[in-house]
Formats: sequence, structure tokens, C-alpha cells
Amino acid sequence: MVKRGHPPFGIAAVAAAILAVAGTVLVGSAPGASAAVSCDTTNHCYAESVSSGAANYGVYGYVYIGCSYMPDSGSNFVTSEMWDTGSANAYWTEVGVFSGLGDYHSWFWADSRPNGGGFNLHFPNLTAAGTGGTYTIEINYIGSNDWDIYEGNSFTDAGESTAQPPSTSSGTTIAGSEYTANSGFGMRDIGNVAYEEYQNTGGTWHYVGGTAANEDIGTSHYVTSTYDSGTSTIDWTGPC
Repeated sequence: MVKRGHPPFGIAAVAAAILAVAGTVLVGSAPGASAAVSCDTTNHCYAESVSSGAANYGVYGYVYIGCSYMPDSGSNFVTSEMWDTGSANAYWTEVGVFSGLGDYHSWFWADSRPNGGGFNLHFPNLTAAGTGGTYTIEINYIGSNDWDIYEGNSFTDAGESTAQPPSTSSGTTIAGSEYTANSGFGMRDIGNVAYEEYQNTGGTWHYVGGTAANEDIGTSHYVTSTYDSGTSTIDWTGPC
């Protein structure tokens, strides 16, 4: 089941969430519980919401790019995205908008498949409008260990993750920002993911609601997040 359409709380509610934010390796690691000692390409930092424990056959949300930029230096990057992960973060898929490596506001998706090809990073030929844009993103299980990836300015089918078994009991829905540069580097990062949902084994979509909580990972983290369970929205605010 591919879920498409307008936010259930209405466009006005999404606009309000966006205004609240405005006022206030390479890619390839799923957030973990341990804290990084710095924010760099070895120790990634995160500002995110996490909902764990339910069967997870997909994630869905509206990503807002308030401010996203990484100076073109080394392998540093910053993202605005969602993750769908299995138990112990062994299998996972991520989708969102990437800035860094001289590439700004580009759509990407990636997956980790320990028994089906390892880590893979994809940059479809899709470019986000940059600051001020709101976009729909989705990772959707279609059966036979295959997943469709939807993203882009027009909610486009951007690819398919294969050999990726779904989590039948202990999946995790994550949304937020991943970044690799310490404070003062010149990174800019403000945004949100609104109306986060996960799909259960029967194909029904549910808001993460009170099952999620925000967390900021990394001893040197400086992008801070807040989570609104009423609208299943994670906001994050860094330099801009």
C-alpha cells in the first residue's frame, strides 16, 4: 500500500509547524545508542526522533528544508531524512535530502543489507528546491523483501531496495538530521519532519505519536531537536 495525499491535519497545520521551525563516511550509518566523541566523518551526530518496538513495513513523512548547507571540504555532509531500521540496526533504509561534497540539496537514498549486497548509496536525478521547501518521503514494503523508495519534488518512485527483510516485531522509525561537522565549521541545519508514520504488517499506516521521543546524539552535538507527539513532528535547530 502506497500512501499518498495531503497531511491528515491539513495544509494549514503543516504550515504552522514549518513557521515554528523558522522562528525558533559518506551517508551510510543508522543512528545508534552510543554517543560520538565529536561530529566528524567517523563519528556522525544526529538530531532526531526515535520510535522503536513495533512491526515496521514502511515509514512516511513530510520533510521541511529550512536551512541546509555544508561547505565543500573533505567528506562532510548534512541530511534531512527518515530511516526504517530492523532489529539491532543490521538492516536499514534511509531517504531524504543531502548537502555536502560540493552537492547541495540533492535527493538520496541508501540501504544496508548484510546478506544482500552490503551498503549502497544512491543519488537519483532529483534536486530539492533548497531552503523553504516541503516534500513527501516514503519507504514502502512491497513484499518479497523489496521496498519502494518515494521522494523528490513530485513524490517520485526513486528506486527499489532489494534483499531487505522487513522487521516483524522490533522495527524502528527514525526521522531527523545527520551531520559530520563540529560547531564553527560553517554547516547550516534547520528543518523538520512532520506527521511521521509507520506501516504495520497489515499495510495500515499509524502515526508514531507518543511512541517516539527526540534524542540528540554526539558528545559534541550542537543541533538540538524537539518532538511534538500531537502532530508526530520532529523539529531540529542548528546554525543558519
